[in-house]
Amino acid sequence: MGQKQLSKLSLMLDQLPAAVDAKDLSFRMIYWNNEAEKIYGYTKEEVLGRPVSILYEPEEFEEYKYILNRVKGGEKFIGYRSMRRTKSGAPVEVALNLSPIENEDGEVTGLTAVSLPACEEISQVSTALHRQNELISLLKHDIETRIIALKRALDLLEAKQLSDQDDEVMPQLLAVSRRTTVELIDFIENVLLLYGEGEIHEGLSFYSVKPASFVSSIATKLMLEKNLNVTFSQCRQDMFVEIDPTAFERAIAGAVSVFSHCDALEMELTESSEDSFQLKIICPGKCLSEAERSGLMSEQLRAANGMELASTNGFGALVARRVVEAHGGAFALKTSKEPPMSFIIMELPKYQNKRHKGIRVQRLIENT
Repeated sequence: MGQKQLSKLSLMLDQLPAAVDAKDLSFRMIYWNNEAEKIYGYTKEEVLGRPVSILYEPEEFEEYKYILNRVKGGEKFIGYRSMRRTKSGAPVEVALNLSPIENEDGEVTGLTAVSLPACEEISQVSTALHRQNELISLLKHDIETRIIALKRALDLLEAKQLSDQDDEVMPQLLAVSRRTTVELIDFIENVLLLYGEGEIHEGLSFYSVKPASFVSSIATKLMLEKNLNVTFSQCRQDMFVEIDPTAFERAIAGAVSVFSHCDALEMELTESSEDSFQLKIICPGKCLSEAERSGLMSEQLRAANGMELASTNGFGALVARRVVEAHGGAFALKTSKEPPMSFIIMELPKYQNKRHKGIRVQRLIENT
């Protein structure tokens, strides 16, 4: 780009009603437009060549630096919320659009930021876009990881078949392929339930069913579809309860997906009181750590600094929890060291006062 074109571009950017700044790869300022001077109080002469950290308190800059490093890697952020500081030291919350600057060869040579003070309307849009970007990034990574694992297992399986060797590894490879496929399907189904549209989002419709027969049929289905060894025990055959069968089956499937590492599960259906019943799903021999349990139960996918807080298997836990809560029940994930086990308890009322209830299912990206 020639000097004349650069001057023309600079003139255009100076007329924008938004602050525009550009940084090199060491985060030193290389461009600062007129609106940036008005919003932040620094003139071009005071800013150019200085680190962008002059706009931040040290702790706030650490978070922004993490985002800038991701932009260096080629990511874009639309509506990213950030707290900056003016020349006088006054805080100003801004909505930022961040993009990499690339040369003709596609190499990142710098970073641009377009910012506006965050009014309420901008704040709401920015938060929604930021959540969407973070969610897409997390889902993309998780799905790719599972697909790569599945491809490796299938490649090894194909190699073993071509070698014509009677190898004990073959059943193991088949088991890994089957397990990874099931995990991928469960993950996608739970994400679609949480963020898509459908019957579960429109509310719950309750019917009188025998939970013993209902849960027994689901246990059989799990054994056939997921190659799981499921042991089911029940308290009484003649008990009737009011549930949404479709939603409750989703809840059980979501809870089971939490224990994707287990080859065998136990299900216990009990009458906990005159007015409530309980379904307990047990993974014997595995005691989840506190960090694993927190990740599975976290309402947040990521903290504001980008740190992942939640396990992706927690999508299934959240589906189960939301459905149980919409039934007026309680959901808990617990562990025991002696004997070692992890288990989910879903306790629900036998009868429903309302015949139709709404359900909020979406998982949060970060606290608002």
